[in-house]
Amino acid sequence: MGAQVTLRGVGLVSIAQITNLGTIQANVAGQTLDLGDSVTNAGSMSAINGGQLVVRGLHNQAGKSVTADAAQLTLRIGWDNAGTISGGQRPAR
Repeated sequence: MGAQVTLRGVGLVSIAQITNLGTIQANVAGQTLDLGDSVTNAGSMSAINGGQLVVRGLHNQAGKSVTADAAQLTLRIGWDNAGTISGGQRPAR
């Protein structure tokens, strides 16, 4: 996704590999935005307003952020972080 692109809301994004240069936001209370099998974050990702963001195979690049604010963040299937991850649920690698 390009730097000026914002993906928000709910649903399943079933693309095997996602590279985010823009903004991904799970922002619908009680609903889930579920992302692919491998996600490289070179932008920003967040769960807000009671939404849930589920990310598989996250590769969070240096200086980039993945956050949960009054919402749920779930990381699955191995992940690595060179940036900032805050809030939510982060299982052991």
